[in-house]
Formats: sequence, structure tokens, C-alpha cells
Amino acid sequence: MIDFHVLTMPDMRQDWLNQSVLSILDAAKQAQVPVSVRLLPGIEGHIGRARKQAFAAGTHPWVSWVDGDDWISRDAIAMLASHMDAARAVSGRGIHVHEDGRMVRASRGLVLARREDADIFDWERYPYCGTCSFQDSLGGVHVDHHGYYRRRYDSPARKLRGDAPCG
Repeated sequence: MIDFHVLTMPDMRQDWLNQSVLSILDAAKQAQVPVSVRLLPGIEGHIGRARKQAFAAGTHPWVSWVDGDDWISRDAIAMLASHMDAARAVSGRGIHVHEDGRMVRASRGLVLARREDADIFDWERYPYCGTCSFQDSLGGVHVDHHGYYRRRYDSPARKLRGDAPCG
């Protein structure tokens, strides 16, 4: 079973949030993998701290997240879940969806990780995200599947970090 969390912000578009949650549920159904989805408040100015609190809210052996303004493809969980027994983490690739409609392939996407790794990672070091460093620290299996759709717009997180990488 996988605990997914979706961090919410007060000014988040409800239609995007709905799409995010429904995409997780649809992908889980397609993969026949049980999931729980928790909507949890983000912490403005410290995404890493919010992620740490979100991981602590769950109990399942695997964890993941989808940002409330992003979504995953119907086959995203199935493509990664088939590798879960062989690794501490499994990750895929993403697609950046720009405001003008352009879609650009990206190297970072959906991550499924063992809870104990998420619990011991130092999320406090990463006010703007930390997910890239977390993923790098795990190694694991990387699947060449572009199943995480990340909206590229002037988001609150982007405004806070400017051009700094997510960490």
C-alpha cells in the first residue's frame, strides 16, 4: 500500500486540486494498488517541512506525493509499482506543462519510496522542496516513463525560490 499526500495552499485552484487527487485514484485503480490520499496544508516558505509532516501522517510502507497543481497519468503507478520489490525507491520521468500549452519532457517525475527513507531524510534543510535531493539520496530504480505532469507557471513555490533548483 502507498500513502500519497497532496499539499494544499489557500489560493490553490480547486479544479487543479481535484484533478491531482482524481489522477492518483484513477492510476491506483488501473494498477490495482491500494493507496490512501491525504490532503494536507502546505507551509508557505517551507515545502520541505510540510512534506515531513505529510509523511508522518501516514502509516503505509511506501510513500509518494503529487503536488496539488500537478497530476499523474493513468498508468504512472503501474509502471513504477512493478519495480517496488526490487528497490528502496522507484522513480519515473515527468512532463512540464507550460502556460502556453507546450509540453516538455523532464528527467524528474513520480517517486515511490519506502517510508523509512522518507522519515529519516532531513527535509528541514530544504525550504523550497527537497524532492530532488531525496530522490538522489535513494538511488533506486529509474523507469523511463513520463507520467508526472508538472504545471509550469508563476506558482507560490516558484515565486519563493526564484530560479533556484528544487533541491
